[in-house]
Order: sequence, then C-alpha cells, then structure tokens
Amino acid sequence: MAQWRFRKHLPGEPVRNPIQGEFFATEAIANAAEALVREGTQNSLDADLPGHQPVQIRLYLSGQAGAIAADQLSEFTAGLEPHVAADRNGLRTPPSAGEPCAFLAFEDFGTTGLNGAPTDAYLDDDQKNGFFTFFRAEGLSQKDTNDRGRWGVGKTVFPRVSRAGVFFGLTVRSDDQRRLLMGRGTLKFHRTAAGDHFTSDGYYGDAQADVTLPIEDAASIARFAALFRLKRGAETGLSIVVPWCEPEIEFDDLRLAVIRGYFVPILRGQLTVDLETSDRSETLNAGTLAQIAATVDQSKSKDLIASVELAKWASEQTPSAFIETVPPPTTGAMKWSKELIPNDVTMRIRERLMAGEAVAVRVPIVVRAKNATPKASHFSVFLRRDELYDEGKPLFVREGLIISDIRPKGGITRKIRSLVVVDDGPLATLLGDSETPAHTQWQSGSNFKDKYYYGPSYIDFVTSSVSRLIRFSFEDDVDKNLLLAREFFSIPAHDMTRPEDVPTPKPGPKPPIPPGPGPPPRAQAIRIDLIAGGFGLRPGADAAITGRRFLVQVAYDVRRGSALKRYSDKDFRLFKQSVQLAEPPKGVEVLETDRNRMVIRITKPDFSLKVQGFDTARDLVVRVTEQKDAAET
Repeated sequence: MAQWRFRKHLPGEPVRNPIQGEFFATEAIANAAEALVREGTQNSLDADLPGHQPVQIRLYLSGQAGAIAADQLSEFTAGLEPHVAADRNGLRTPPSAGEPCAFLAFEDFGTTGLNGAPTDAYLDDDQKNGFFTFFRAEGLSQKDTNDRGRWGVGKTVFPRVSRAGVFFGLTVRSDDQRRLLMGRGTLKFHRTAAGDHFTSDGYYGDAQADVTLPIEDAASIARFAALFRLKRGAETGLSIVVPWCEPEIEFDDLRLAVIRGYFVPILRGQLTVDLETSDRSETLNAGTLAQIAATVDQSKSKDLIASVELAKWASEQTPSAFIETVPPPTTGAMKWSKELIPNDVTMRIRERLMAGEAVAVRVPIVVRAKNATPKASHFSVFLRRDELYDEGKPLFVREGLIISDIRPKGGITRKIRSLVVVDDGPLATLLGDSETPAHTQWQSGSNFKDKYYYGPSYIDFVTSSVSRLIRFSFEDDVDKNLLLAREFFSIPAHDMTRPEDVPTPKPGPKPPIPPGPGPPPRAQAIRIDLIAGGFGLRPGADAAITGRRFLVQVAYDVRRGSALKRYSDKDFRLFKQSVQLAEPPKGVEVLETDRNRMVIRITKPDFSLKVQGFDTARDLVVRVTEQKDAAET
C-alpha cells in the first residue's frame, strides 16, 4: 500500500533543517504566488519538447469552494498526519485532522515529463535523470547551459506554499510513456507524539526497505487525477499538486505573477497559460495578453501595461529593423566607448526617440569562457521615450525570464522606457551562470566565478547598455545644456561639480519679444510670427504668391556677429529631436531641409506653417528670402 514515510534520525547524525525556501524570500519576489509561478514556469519552459511550441501551462486553484473532503483523501495521505502534527516541524499553520483540502494544481503540456530511472539511488556525472533530480536531489541540477535554471532548488517553492509542507508529482514521460505518481515532503527536523525523531525529507509512494518508489497502478493514478481535477491524460509532461495550499494565493495574484514574469515568451508565442478556479477561467496567450494586462490593478504592478506594449512591439521586429552597434574589442574587459556607437547610429537613435518612435538596437559581443573557443553572441535593447516614466529603470530579460532586481550600471535614464533582452546562447549562458537561486540578480560570485575572462565586465556591459546608448546618442546636447541632460539622466552629485559642467556666468537674458508679427521680409510676401517656442509663417501683403519658392533660415541670436553665420549643429536641427512642425502645414510644401535651413513652395494664397521646440530661453532669428531663379510660374 502506498503511504507517506519520513526517515528516522540516527543517533549521532547531524541535525539539519532545510533553508532552500529562503532563497525565494526576497523583496524582488512579491509573494508566494510569484515565487511559485516564476520557478514552476521556468522548469516547464526548460523541459519543452523539441519542435513543440508553445508550452502550455494550466494553473487550477480550488479555493475553499472546491476543497476536497478529508475522508476522500485517505488513500493519498496515509502516514502523513503524525508528521504534520509533530512538534517543531516548521509548519506555521498546519492543517488540522479532518480539515478539507484546498489545493493548487500546476500542469504543463508539450514538455518531456520526468525522464530517467526512478529506482536510481545515486547519479553518475554523465547520467541524465530528471526524475532523480526533481524528487531526490536538492542543490543539484542537470540542466544544460541552454536552460534557464541552474541551482536545482526551484522545486522547493511547492512544499513552501503547502500548509502541510508537501506536494505530489504525476508525470507522463516522453522516453517510455510511463505514468508515475510520487509525493515529496519537506519539514524541519521533528519529533512525533510517539517520541521518535525524524529528518526533514518525506516521500509518498511504494515504501520499499531502503527507498520509496513511485506508484504506477493505473486505477490509483486515475483516482488521484480525478480527485484533484487534473487534465493530465496521455500527454507527456508533469502535473504538480500542492495540497492545503496557502490561502494567501489567489487567482488575481497568479494572473499578475504570470504577466509580470513571463509576458515576453507569451508574446512570442512560446507559452500559453490557462488560469482556472471552480467558477472562473482565463487564457493568457499572445492574442489576449495586452487586453488582460489592461485589467490588472496598476497599484499592484506599476507600469505593467506600458512594459507589455513595448515587449509586444519588440516581438514583432524583424532583423532588418535593428540598428547595430560596433562589437567591443575581444581583448580586455568589456567597456562602452563612443567608438562602439558611430555617429550614424547615435543620430538614428536620437531622431527616432525624439520623434516618439520605438528603437531596436542589436549589440554584438564576443563571449570568452576559459578553456573554450571565443563565441560570437549579442543582445537586444528596445527603447521608447515615455514622458511619464521618471523611474527610468530598464527591464532585463534572459531567455524569456524577467530578472527583476537588476541595479543598472551608469544610472537610470528618465523618460526612457527600455527592455534589454538576452536570448543568444553564449551570452545567455554567461548571465545564467551569474544568477542568484531565485533568478532575480546577476552577480559575479558562486556559479559564475572563474568561468570567464573578465566575467564581471560582461554583467556591467549589459546592465549599463541603456544608459550608455542614451548618453552617447545625446552627448552633444549634454555638453550644450546640463538641464537637458537632467531630462534623461540621473546624474550623480559628483558629476555636477566637474569644471566642464559648471556653466560660465552670463548676463541675463534679453527681454522677451512679445508675441505678434515680426518684421516682414522685403517683398512683403510672407509675414513671420514669433510664437511660444518657435515661429510661424503666414501670407503678407503680396497676394500673387502661389507657386513661389522661399528659403527659410533660423538661428539663435548672438551678441556679436551674424546669428545665421554663427549657427551650430549643437543648437538644433530643423525637424530633428524636439524641433518639429507644430501642426500640419496648410497651403505650403516643404521641399527640402538641411540643418537650420528649409526650402518651401507656396501652393495656396491662404497658407500657414508653424515650427516649435526651440529653446525658449534664447531669442530666435528667422530670415525668409525668395529663390527667384527657382520660382515656378
């Protein structure tokens, strides 16, 4: 008969209590629902069947309305009660005898299931056994370098959200199609009412002399699947059941955790998630995600909708849409420099951002692992200007997993929403090696140490990518006006005291010119209006103007010399950055533009053209002259 069994503690054996669950008690993980969704979904994505997409996940939450009566559970709880009721077992609110069982089911489809011999008591280095590492090992992972997990502790989130400290796993395996059911418990070192001391690890299954084996009885497995309302049929994959699930886990928490943690693979079509209760259901996929995200309480997840929208745009970009930087040198530490972002690249980034467009940037890099051939790799940066986003913190994603607690190097970039995506193998492997067990940070110790030449510099290079791309793209403006730099950058205090940043004292500004008509050009064909932040052109006294061409020149006024002759590209460029048409022109056609000049042709006698976005603290000079040799009649 299948039952639960914990191993008795041997006299003289060290007393150990599990601490793996503490890896997920971090401020970067909001609650138990987020920890469960992050780790469970990551494991499912890592176990995807080759050529099978998307991975499908089903999360079913029974709640008290769908709780199972205690007398129906006896077949699957035999032997468990003495340990759940034991003294100092680590359970905060253990279920009482006879209490109905509210539960959570986590099922995946399109995955391999837990392959490998279930009878193995040990594991050779070259032997792959997913069943062993899931049920019988902690801190041991056989995931390869292309997988998201590394530490082998993610499965500990399941007993952590059970008030009894246990979970069940029903798997259908892709290697032999066997259906296996087994349970695992994780308590603290404890003593039962009978006075016996037990270690922390317990198992449900066929209790042999030395090991507990999974059950394969088809009738028992069918009763289990029906009791816990599983949809697992003959499809390969894994169904996990958490009995006496913590009541703090609610439908909305699971939905928010899925969207926050995995909106990138969902939008790419790599993942779908079905959320269910006894009276409610929702499907999160590429077609529904944005709409469902819009219904989430934004007080619980600031800026979620905008992040999803940027990720959706990013998922639609083809290779030809990317602006590419220059690879950093293949010797020495990885560092950003102006040479990596040529002028044409910075101009394209700047122009698109100032025009309100999103930007896709591909950053090539060479990864140098020790005792291995250097490998070319890359990552992607997606940028969009957002006037409401003062936080300016980039969002980092490795192989679809949000790395939620990265402190970006080089400061933040206010008003810039950004997404940094690392999918390519060599760099994704490097960063995966640097992750903490909860996959919330990239750090240069433990799994990562001594694996790569100048390894920490790769982390800094990726995490500073947004601030460096923006800073180099706008550096002309930074040099010109520190206030404009503050619009985008979080500038450390010491930067403010550098001699080159201290503005030279200047006489006060000239009295502002009141709005209204300025001096007309000689031909009286066009009148110039000075408006807030710019100028406007409208008909003058000459009615015969249709078809004529004019050269319009603009510059900031200077105290000595000609303003037009002393114009600088650092001041502005027409229809670049902030200087744009205030409204669509009427009765006038802009034929060409170059720096501070444009050529226009009048098409209707009642015309208007307005340009805004200039520095309001400086006086503007506008000159309009007719190009008679190019006039059309």
